[in-house]
Amino acid sequence: MTQVIITVPGSEILPGDLLAAKDWRTVEEIGLRTGDTTSLYILDGGIYIVGDGREYVVRREMPAPERVLVVGPTDIPADVERLRDVARDVAYELGRPATYATHTDYDVTAFAAVYSVRPLTSLRTAPALVLVAEAMLAGVEVHEPLKADEVTTCGCGLVSRHTRPHVDERGIVWCAECLSDDACAHCGEAFDMEDAEFVQRDDTWFPIHAGCLAPGHRPTSSRLMNVASLAVSA
Repeated sequence: MTQVIITVPGSEILPGDLLAAKDWRTVEEIGLRTGDTTSLYILDGGIYIVGDGREYVVRREMPAPERVLVVGPTDIPADVERLRDVARDVAYELGRPATYATHTDYDVTAFAAVYSVRPLTSLRTAPALVLVAEAMLAGVEVHEPLKADEVTTCGCGLVSRHTRPHVDERGIVWCAECLSDDACAHCGEAFDMEDAEFVQRDDTWFPIHAGCLAPGHRPTSSRLMNVASLAVSA
């Protein structure tokens, strides 16, 4: 779990939210909703009336987005650039942070899955070979690259070139976004991946709401940027 700061209407305040307007005092219980107002019972015994139509800044505990690890050759700069680009594509297809491995000092158990840019039998050197072996030993899912005939397109238009989307019993393809799995890595709120900005921090790509980017850190027309100072939930 990670604590994020978001803005929500009064009607969407939840038990456990910390209200900025009330000195971060914990909401113990939400009372009755009457008309356009809601009664909030605070941990200190106070009762506050908020308007459902107004927006409030709250701190909320939310699950940290599951990261995935992307591995492949890193022998020459072109290999690293290719690995970086694939990780960005994986972040887009999955709607979650994707780290590209440039060394072996990663805890593979901290990642939901490992994606290889090459068939596993063609991996010859570290860090990819080492990390794949560690992932297999730890029981972490390891995915090989898709073959040309395995590339799929969701009904929404998203093309999965590196990751396998969900295919239901009727053969219909569902991408992560259509399964409602996509969420901003900063505020945790769901959003349309077409409107996401992909921010690189160190060796990880994060899908971020454009509105969550600090002023002065707006992306260029390429929509690719490296923001070392962005406050991304870890």
